[in-house]
Amino acid sequence: MDFQVDKEKLQVKVEAGILLSQLNLELEKHGMALENLGAVSEVSAGGVIGTGTHNTGITMGILATQVVAISLLLASGEFLECSESLNSDVFGAARLHLGSLGVVVSVTFQCVPRFRLREIAFPSTITKVRTPQISYKKNTQN
Repeated sequence: MDFQVDKEKLQVKVEAGILLSQLNLELEKHGMALENLGAVSEVSAGGVIGTGTHNTGITMGILATQVVAISLLLASGEFLECSESLNSDVFGAARLHLGSLGVVVSVTFQCVPRFRLREIAFPSTITKVRTPQISYKKNTQN
């Protein structure tokens, strides 16, 4: 498995076929994490960005918004590297390609420092959910 880490930039380049569950384990070893994930992790990195799969968090973008570079194998057989500075005209479409631009070969994600989540589950009503009574405190410990 090709896994290239840039700890300074907090970026990781992975093969598009890596499952998010594997990616999460590898990122943890390097003190990094994806900023936002959904509940399903048995999907490939290339597949989840290509289909626009949503994540969790009302203020956060989908996983494709965390992509800073992507490489494609085009129908012509050529490789196309895309980012904001390289083939930028294709980059936005490549991040959410819906299978229309070619085969995704690799994806570079912008990561964040590793963090831990704490789940709080409780029964509630729509009225209470719209006006939360729970105070959340940011835990910066890893």
